[in-house]
Amino acid sequence: PTHSPTSVLYFFCQAAVGDGNKPVLRFGPTSGPTDVLQTTDLLIGKKLVDQPLVFANACTTSSADPYVANLLQQNLFRRGCRGFLGTETKVPIQLASRFAEIFFHFFYRKADQAPMAAGEALAQTRLFLLTEYANIGGIFYTYLNQYELYMASDSEVQALRPR
Repeated sequence: PTHSPTSVLYFFCQAAVGDGNKPVLRFGPTSGPTDVLQTTDLLIGKKLVDQPLVFANACTTSSADPYVANLLQQNLFRRGCRGFLGTETKVPIQLASRFAEIFFHFFYRKADQAPMAAGEALAQTRLFLLTEYANIGGIFYTYLNQYELYMASDSEVQALRPR
């Protein structure tokens, strides 16, 4: 990201896992070089100095072979991301966009005045999809790293700590 501070890095695209569990992200209508980011494009680069939460809302961004680590997640953590939210399997476009809308609704505290942790926002999104739409699609999403990652000012987070 070129703008700082960047607290959330969100992308919505199509994803695939190539040879050797190498992630490929497609952001356009073709499989040409202008629309596709290969592993070398994604994983080699500067540190993510603002340590953003990365929300990779694309099919299979959290999946991996049982014996091989997910290279996308692994390298984004090496570059300094603070948390990673992605999908374990293919997710329909309608579910992916609805999931993101609901997740950010909770994460950015539009549902409550108190800051909500990213892990809790994920849990609340899953629960909302299940109770309001009878949709179990939230279980396809995985959140990694700090459960208590907040999108809040320092004073709001300090107010949450017991004295």
